[in-house]
Amino acid sequence: MNSEYSKKSLGDCVSIITGFPFKSEDFNTDEKGIRLVRGKNVTKGSLRWGEDTRYWSNVSDDLLKYKLLKDDIVIGMDGSLVGRNYAKISEKDLPLLLVQRVAALRALNNIRQEYVYFLIDNERFINYIDSIKTGTSIPHISVKQIKNFEVLLPSLEEQNQIISILQPLYDKIELNNAINKNLEEMAQALFKRWFVDFEFPNENGEPYKSSDGEFEESELGFIPKGWTLKPIYDMADFINGTSFKADEIGGAGVPIIKIAELKSGITQQTKFYQAMGKDGKYYLDNGDILFSWSGNPDTSIDTFIWYRGNGILNQHIFKVVPGDVKLRGYIYTLLKYMKSTFARIAGGKQTTGLGHVTVKDLQRLQIVYPCYDILSAFSQVINPIVTQIINTNIENEILIKTRDSLASKLMSGEIRVPLNEEYPISKSSDLPLATESKAQYSST
Repeated sequence: MNSEYSKKSLGDCVSIITGFPFKSEDFNTDEKGIRLVRGKNVTKGSLRWGEDTRYWSNVSDDLLKYKLLKDDIVIGMDGSLVGRNYAKISEKDLPLLLVQRVAALRALNNIRQEYVYFLIDNERFINYIDSIKTGTSIPHISVKQIKNFEVLLPSLEEQNQIISILQPLYDKIELNNAINKNLEEMAQALFKRWFVDFEFPNENGEPYKSSDGEFEESELGFIPKGWTLKPIYDMADFINGTSFKADEIGGAGVPIIKIAELKSGITQQTKFYQAMGKDGKYYLDNGDILFSWSGNPDTSIDTFIWYRGNGILNQHIFKVVPGDVKLRGYIYTLLKYMKSTFARIAGGKQTTGLGHVTVKDLQRLQIVYPCYDILSAFSQVINPIVTQIINTNIENEILIKTRDSLASKLMSGEIRVPLNEEYPISKSSDLPLATESKAQYSST
């Protein structure tokens, strides 16, 4: 028999530790010591490393209490994403040290650690943080505010049942993300091999440069014979998004796609275009290439492929339309490969934390442009990879909506789980939900 859910504060269910005030001048990037979890390393659902990775070499005994454990839940307490930047620590991330202004949550004996994560990875928590955060330029929250978040807590037995229902969805989403990460890396490796290292296959299927392929001189150095230089801007149509009047915006209609939607999808903060009359070129379909040309050079200047259905594009984002749809994969991987170059250009014009890549920049920036036969051959290789990336993302959208709907009903008590039935955690590959999608994208 189910017991009633009890009202608790999150502070009644978890212990919270905050990080140590390490001195940034003593950080190192040489992989000496232990990695540090700083606020900028915490993104929605995962930790971000790469250029933001820092290490601490002098790990004394008094720092051991700041070492993180597997399944710890970390929450960034500052920044524009506060309330949305949280992650669960995995085995592969360890060892880690916690830095100040990041909180780590550990379950007490009345709650499962997985259930704590469900409470944080929830629209209720995001809305709560939005309502209590302070600061305008840099929003922030306190440990006390995290502790004061009110939750409904079922019995441990019912928590276990809810976990057994929701966790397979989390696992499948994580698996899809890992698949797409590998596909993105594969696409970038292929692009580099063909168009940077010039090791595309020659007429005999052998790597061109290593097989003494012919080269000719250009302004950018030696390039394969028959290739040319071309400004990036001439590679496709770069359509900037549109502006919206106040009376055109409402709570229903077509979602307006800004940088926030590129990163986090359609949320409660998304605004909608409720009027008519905008040119059709501003509307989005799955598979459209989007280039965010304005914002923080390190986190916002990037290229995306849209997969979230209907939308209409806001300013500061280009929709990039190739003249030949078969070149979609090439254009996407090219712009992705140029990310660091774009970030450097934007950083050179940075004001108040924002930078820009303008049309003039794209007109000046030349790339080595291959001959048609090579482009066609590359498209046959890359387009199926890009199509799989899109379709896997579409699957995840369905899974996320299913998970969030179930979580809301189960964790509020709207739906109760019979305790005399078993809900074993199935393998991710056994989940049928994603394969039921009819919204598959095709590159043809």
